[in-house]
Amino acid sequence: MEVSGVKARLFVNDTREPVLIGNGLKQGDGIGTLALWVGMETKRYFANLRLSE
Repeated sequence: MEVSGVKARLFVNDTREPVLIGNGLKQGDGIGTLALWVGMETKRYFANLRLSE
């Protein structure tokens, strides 16, 4: 996932193009935390997550 200002782009499995684009992050441009959320009673697995500036 790449986040820049109020835009986010999500890449899956080394894809060159994002599979999901968000153009209006709700908290605006700022410093904070990152969270990945899935619905209640939904199983999701994450691997090889990297966080960098």
